[in-house]
Amino acid sequence: VEIAAVRATVDNAEEGALNPNIRSIISFNTDSELIPTFRFNGILLAQITPQSGLISGSSSVVQLDAWNWEDAAVATDNAIHLHWPSRYQRKFDFSTFTLKRVPNKKYEKQRRSVQTLFADAKVYEKEKQPEVVNLKLDALRALFDGSKTLYLHSNEAREILEAVLFAEKYQIPKVVLVGGSGLLAVKDFIKERNIPVVLENVHQLPDHPDSDVDLPYKLAYLLHQEGILVSLAYNEGMTARSRSLPFLAGTTVAYGLEKEEALQLITANTAQILGISDRVGTLEEGKQATLFVSEGDALDMRTNHLTYAFIDGRQITLPAMQEELYQKYKNKYDAAIEAPADEKTEE
Repeated sequence: VEIAAVRATVDNAEEGALNPNIRSIISFNTDSELIPTFRFNGILLAQITPQSGLISGSSSVVQLDAWNWEDAAVATDNAIHLHWPSRYQRKFDFSTFTLKRVPNKKYEKQRRSVQTLFADAKVYEKEKQPEVVNLKLDALRALFDGSKTLYLHSNEAREILEAVLFAEKYQIPKVVLVGGSGLLAVKDFIKERNIPVVLENVHQLPDHPDSDVDLPYKLAYLLHQEGILVSLAYNEGMTARSRSLPFLAGTTVAYGLEKEEALQLITANTAQILGISDRVGTLEEGKQATLFVSEGDALDMRTNHLTYAFIDGRQITLPAMQEELYQKYKNKYDAAIEAPADEKTEE
């Protein structure tokens, strides 16, 4: 997404509900003006994830300084994203100007369509060299042998249970849960199965009116205390808000986590969940030198200011368009303020 209001620059979703064969990596625009705005906050790697539908497609991990998507790729097509259907939907009521929960009339149909696809894929997976290649079923094949990870997106506790049990039914070895406050209600269930968790958008209101207003802020701490592997993410794709990811981790410090633990939410933990911890995520001998140096606290928007950044040992350029414009107009008006009175009159 380059400019949200210009449809031609939006390429984050595919038509249809079941698209496991869609590869998001080929839509990654390495020339986007948004990417430098991520880098100057210290975001050097990202998971490029398709949006919408029940099965939105496969994601890839990229580094954020490359000429094209082939050069950017760190781990290609290593995960499939399943948005488990919800029993309820939120609709805006114009009479009360509030969001209301209403039953999802398509729930059973959506659930059956996902189950049918996976049942077919399980049979297809047994055929090592099928006579006719089915692109959708072929894309799911690697889930069953653990070559790909299944990311289950859901916010409600009941749907989370259904989604995990669904994955167990089809013997999918690698599963990651992506969601929010509903994860807390099933924390014991998650811990028992040792399933990693990706929390979306810490900076938001709780999903339910009877929840603590600060529950999204302290959810990472509560899950971490249970021994669950936790990471943080934005679910809005490549938008301007996504560059605030380090400050989401900073918020968790104010609500229970130690700074080192909060830092791991966007470094070591994330690398482990993404399956690239053998190369990045921690500063160790033998790993890629992908790191940055900040003059202040990298988790604090008031002091974080990068002076150096490296991807795989290569120093990268940090200034982005916003910084260049800031400096341009700062110099202009600083010069006007410092100019003598007679020069101002001549101007």
